[in-house]
Amino acid sequence: MVDRFLAQTHHTDHPVLQGIECHKAGEAKFSQAAWARRAESRSHADAIEFILRTIREHPGDVTLISVAPLTNLGAAIDRDPQTFRKLKANRH
Repeated sequence: MVDRFLAQTHHTDHPVLQGIECHKAGEAKFSQAAWARRAESRSHADAIEFILRTIREHPGDVTLISVAPLTNLGAAIDRDPQTFRKLKANRH
């Protein structure tokens, strides 16, 4: 769906990363599926590796904000808990 949205708005230069699947194919109710399927097929880099690489390259400087579901954050913690601990600490 994001690929189709970016194509429609002429912003295909923005990267789209793929996280882990949260559901089995065909299980989720997705009313925009037919519209989204008309997008040009693109490859998508690994979102979890992007998160971890960004933290490694900028330890202590990255503030990670997420909205549910948190499966990609859980996968990042499982994959490399030491790197995940290098996020910027927010002490508010």
